[in-house]
Amino acid sequence: MTNNRPRFAAIVFLLAPTLCLAWGEDGHRIVGEIASHYLSPCTEEAVKSLLGDQTLADVSTWADEIKSDRKWDWAKPLHYANVTPGSDSFDLDRDCPEVGCVVSAIERFSRVLRTSGAARFPQPTKKEQVEALKFLIHLVGDLHQPLHVSRARDRGGNDIAVEFFNNRTNLHSLWDSGLIRHTKKPWSEYAAELRAQVKGVKTRYPRTNGKVTEWATESYRLALSNAYDVPKDGKLGQASFDRNIPIVDERLKMAGVHLAALVQDRPYSPKSTLVSQLSTFVNGAQCGQ
Repeated sequence: MTNNRPRFAAIVFLLAPTLCLAWGEDGHRIVGEIASHYLSPCTEEAVKSLLGDQTLADVSTWADEIKSDRKWDWAKPLHYANVTPGSDSFDLDRDCPEVGCVVSAIERFSRVLRTSGAARFPQPTKKEQVEALKFLIHLVGDLHQPLHVSRARDRGGNDIAVEFFNNRTNLHSLWDSGLIRHTKKPWSEYAAELRAQVKGVKTRYPRTNGKVTEWATESYRLALSNAYDVPKDGKLGQASFDRNIPIVDERLKMAGVHLAALVQDRPYSPKSTLVSQLSTFVNGAQCGQ
């Protein structure tokens, strides 16, 4: 019998760049894990009512995993945003097309969760709430990866070939997972290290207050200043890693705390409306009081 394994391995290797996930699985799990440590008991209960025994880290890659199912094709544009050339910031009206972008999607799925339990709004089903929460967990991570808010002409760095420590890849894949993978840390250990570095959460990472567009602008400016800073020969090594891994670390931390801030204010609780849930969080009371 003919052995097809070498041929199959070669095919997988050639396809690998097109299969890369945003931030990579490790990056998204790190964001989810960090966020889970900044939820109030009320919010933890609300999240559990939607996800069951799954954690934020467990479901953080769901929005990438469904991409192979054509019924979810409508969601593919929601993972990124392209900023108009020559601009120095993201503008929702200008840069987000009618089909949507990562910023409008975060607002959309936050709205689904925000209206849950509020009597004057049509109520989403539990299935819609679960999907909205899973999308939100993933897309907040996407938003904080600089090349997910960048340039259309090179597809967020996907069309820019680079060599990282002599390994061929593309710029987008490098920022999604290559830099993180080069640390050689298990994602859970990486998440614990980053969480320990988050100090003064309330001052360094303020609550949302409509700042999602600002987070997009931060990513875009980092794309211009750091991610796109590639030599003509495309060869990147230790100097590039040393310069950019602190950026990756900071964006992962910010994504985790920002996600917690969004989820904190949103998830449905069977015991309370949004207003009473926020009130109990602010006043330190127990859920449902």
